[in-house]
Amino acid sequence: MRGDIDDVRVYQKALSADEVGALRGSTTTVAASPRESERGGEGERDEPSESSPGKTVRSSQQSAVPDPPFKYQHFTLDTCKAKGPKQYKKGVWTAASVYSGCTVRWYGMSIWVPDPEDIFGGKKRKTKKRPDGTVEEQTDLIWRSTVVVNTYLGMPDGESIRDPGSDGATGPLKPEDISVWVSLDNITPDHIAAGQQEMSLEMTAASSGPNSTCAKTVDGDWAGRVDEWGTRTRYYRFRSTSSSDDVRRCSVFPWLVFINANFMDTNEAVPLWDRPKEEQNGSWNPPTVRCEDEVMGGMLNNVPDDKQIRYTGACTFPEVSRIYRIKTDDPDRGAVAQHLWKAFNQPDSTVPSKAPIPKIIPGNWNGTTAGTKAALTRVNEGLLRPGDPKGRTWGAVQLSARKKACRPLKTAGHCDEYPFNTAKQGPGWGDGNFSVKKIVGIENTNDGRKLQIFYSRYRVLVPDGTTRLDGDKYWVSVTGPPPQNP
Repeated sequence: MRGDIDDVRVYQKALSADEVGALRGSTTTVAASPRESERGGEGERDEPSESSPGKTVRSSQQSAVPDPPFKYQHFTLDTCKAKGPKQYKKGVWTAASVYSGCTVRWYGMSIWVPDPEDIFGGKKRKTKKRPDGTVEEQTDLIWRSTVVVNTYLGMPDGESIRDPGSDGATGPLKPEDISVWVSLDNITPDHIAAGQQEMSLEMTAASSGPNSTCAKTVDGDWAGRVDEWGTRTRYYRFRSTSSSDDVRRCSVFPWLVFINANFMDTNEAVPLWDRPKEEQNGSWNPPTVRCEDEVMGGMLNNVPDDKQIRYTGACTFPEVSRIYRIKTDDPDRGAVAQHLWKAFNQPDSTVPSKAPIPKIIPGNWNGTTAGTKAALTRVNEGLLRPGDPKGRTWGAVQLSARKKACRPLKTAGHCDEYPFNTAKQGPGWGDGNFSVKKIVGIENTNDGRKLQIFYSRYRVLVPDGTTRLDGDKYWVSVTGPPPQNP
């Protein structure tokens, strides 16, 4: 008896019994996808819908949608101090992740008092005679300040946060909350003991936010003499809210006020954050986070609503780079990573061909040229593509260009594209700097889910067409061994 094999699949891992069972009877029945956006997938419709992103997902897979582990990468005062300078020196050390910022700074301060001998009302450095009356000693102060600012990701209800208490903050927290820890240590007054009682330090913090409220909800202000401070930590909490759902910014200003009423006509306030003042226009540059109440995620095809992965609202550090990471030896989506590896390392051998060469494919976090390192920009697939003669949306243009590029490929599998359909630089951008490849459908699906979760967790926002005209930038990092047959 002779016959033909009409469906062959090769997997890079041993399938479980559940996965084998899911494939039975699924070779000809594929759930129609209203939108082929997040990473591709062969669907039925040419017009995407903004309400249901994701690759094609078989109905037999709908029950397995786990919410993967998530780490904020929050700094603590201890981890921040461990990375910063250990002794007094000029300058500042600072670092940040999407949900955390950290600054370590050493300060040296001298007290300046009115000079009675200066007829123009000038000041001089404060001095104090020793007990024997023969030697004068300057009254200076050295200390180290550490500031940690942590923010949070909202759960579906928009009222609670993911992994509460992971950074030590207590009490109910909301996604619009901002936690601030400030620590002073290594306080070294350079004067005799009696002078310590004449000097006091006051810790305070303020906030500001254009077009929004950024109110202090936990007040950690404290004041005391220098000899009372020792190693002291203060905790503040701010909440950024708005009457609308607009994206808003909240700036936090932690200050140390140097009080010496006996010798100074005014108190001296010192900013405890990175880049205290911008030289060109004299404006302050405090830690600033972006807050919003966007509902993101929850759009996996053929997945019941109660099993969707959603996040509602967050405050994040907008200047931190968002990096989507994928490995070539990943058992669940390695085929996608291998396609991206080829696009980054052998772009001129990818489909479709481009003339003239070279093909410069952007978004590579590990790229070596300006063109390859250029960021991807998330696009809103439901908005009209500017300049399209047919008046189509971004999603429709991207999908049409991808299908056209994939048409000559005769191998089985889903058509995977890079840059992604959800990036402005995708197939519909029109410059030919993209790649398509047929890969195993389930891996394409897995990666589409991962990408959607990445967008949601790290708040890679789309433009709204009115106040937010550009989408957020992000990059892709491919690691792992080079594929044998890319």
